[in-house]
Amino acid sequence: MEIKHLRTFLTLSDIRNFTRTAEQLHYAQSYVSTLIQQLEEELDTQLFERLGKKLI
Repeated sequence: MEIKHLRTFLTLSDIRNFTRTAEQLHYAQSYVSTLIQQLEEELDTQLFERLGKKLI
């Protein structure tokens, strides 16, 4: 686990939107998705419930 994973997780937790999180962190949206997927795999748990493009 790297700091970029945690920073992305915390930002996404606050914003609840992948696109806006990417804009905030100056990342591509696909990179945010990849970082969250990596973190979920490492922790072996789903961190967010997704409803389409929304996070619950």
